[in-house]
Parts: sequence; structure tokens; C-alpha cells
Amino acid sequence: MGDPPHTPSNYARRLLLALDYGSLFATGGNRYTGAMLDEAQFRRQSDNALESLKQALIAAEDASGSFEFEDNNGVMNVIFENGSSKFVVTPNTPVRQIWISAQSTSYKLEWSETAGAFVLPRTGEALIPLTGRLLREHLGDPSIQLV
Repeated sequence: MGDPPHTPSNYARRLLLALDYGSLFATGGNRYTGAMLDEAQFRRQSDNALESLKQALIAAEDASGSFEFEDNNGVMNVIFENGSSKFVVTPNTPVRQIWISAQSTSYKLEWSETAGAFVLPRTGEALIPLTGRLLREHLGDPSIQLV
């Protein structure tokens, strides 16, 4: 079992966590990619990234026929043949991320100035390659390519 809630070591851990969290936002950035985009920059970059993803998904939808793509006011849905599951891709302006909900997991992509793209910090995958990988895994179809 862990420490009781009010022991010195548990208190110190919570304090360090709070300080780390606070410093993350006090600097106006994030720990993975540097300075956070302002809202106008985020909207411009996310609109461009999502439009590119949209075009890639439309082309892949026509080629594969195993999913359907819908765009509803900036919320992208990839709906699979059986209708029992879907992927959802949305911009999240307050935190300056693009979120993908897929395979019971939330993937939170952040802007990388170095890559010039929204990337998943833990793997470095950009939006289109990550979405392509998730589609291939979900459908078990290695031929699906997003370009």
C-alpha cells in the first residue's frame, strides 16, 4: 500500500506534481514541443492539418470502402462498416491540441515547431501517419495508406 494521504512523502510528491504542472503553464508552453501557439496560430495550423487529413481520408475512403468519413462542423468522424465503432478527430483550442479518439484511447497531438506538424509526443508520429496506422490496425488492412 502507498503512504497515507497526509504523510510528508505523499505531501512532497503532490507538491512537486503541482509545481511541475504550474510551471508548465506559467511558461506558456508544454514539455514536449516548446512554446504554445496563440489561438490564431493554433486555428490556422489546425485548420491546415485537418484539411489535409480530410482530403487523405476521403481518398482512402474511396479506395478501401471499409469506412465512411464525415465532417460535422470541424468534428471528423470515421465510421466503420459495422457501425459499432468510430474514430473522432477534433481540435481542442484551449489546450492547443488535436485529439483523436480511437480504439478506446485518446491521442493528444501537440504542435511541433521542429516537425512543422501536430505530433503525438510519446511516438513523434504526425497526424496523418498516426491516423493511417490506427486505421490499418483497426481494420487489419495493411494496404490502407493516407497520403
